[in-house]
Amino acid sequence: MTTAAALTLQDVGVRWGRTIALDDITVNVPAGSVVGVLGRASAGRTTLVRLLAGRLPRYRGTASVGGVEASQVGDHPGLTYLSTGRWPGATGATVTSVARDLARVQPHADPVRAIELLGRLGFAPGTALRHLSGAEQSIASACLAFAVRARCTLLDEPDAVADTSQRARLAEALADEHGRQPRTWVIATDHIATWEGLVDRVIVLSAGRVVAAGPLEEVRAGWVRLDGDFDALVAMPHLGPVDRRDGHSSAVVPVAAVPPGAHRRVHSLGLDDLVTALTDTHWEGR
Repeated sequence: MTTAAALTLQDVGVRWGRTIALDDITVNVPAGSVVGVLGRASAGRTTLVRLLAGRLPRYRGTASVGGVEASQVGDHPGLTYLSTGRWPGATGATVTSVARDLARVQPHADPVRAIELLGRLGFAPGTALRHLSGAEQSIASACLAFAVRARCTLLDEPDAVADTSQRARLAEALADEHGRQPRTWVIATDHIATWEGLVDRVIVLSAGRVVAAGPLEEVRAGWVRLDGDFDALVAMPHLGPVDRRDGHSSAVVPVAAVPPGAHRRVHSLGLDDLVTALTDTHWEGR
């Protein structure tokens, strides 16, 4: 049985020359969590998962996975596994050969389960890399990551070029695998709707900084969309611009700012809408 790994980041920063990729990231993730790393393009999602996977030897601050410093996780087989959406094998490799190769180097990998998962997603055992599209490679790579069963499985844009049906089947496969073998999952994605029903925690990034982090329901419970008078909404603390459509105005506001008696004008936010609002550079009242 794989033991899930907790994640701890304290004052983590990463620079590429003059570019700040991550800035003062402080996050604690309990073992066994399913975490969505969310944000717009260039928010820092890929940098964060690569750091946790041990791919970035230089960074400021401290970051650990299962108590092991992130820069050292490569010395601990089975601790982390990163799926980048690329098939991890030579062009002539097949589903079966790659699954077996991974089992030789990953202590918790289950090649039989890998072939089963890939079959559910439509990949025959003899399928070779040269016959797969970019979307198919991404899906196949994620399925292999599921079966590796590392203590922390990291998925970097696993459904970036997949269609709606492929995304749904991939999410179903992850839910099934987590039910069979719970572990810590970190999913960096901008296809939020695909994973909203699975993640229990979120890390929302904007320009390399955390703008929200914690249990999903706690993060979502802090904000609502409020209908009201345009000028009154402008005067309130709110995320993003105040919307004006067909004579009606609304804004995303903190729950604590909702006036007494305004409950009929309050609407809950979906995760996609909330992330869009949180990562909008226009924030009034803070």
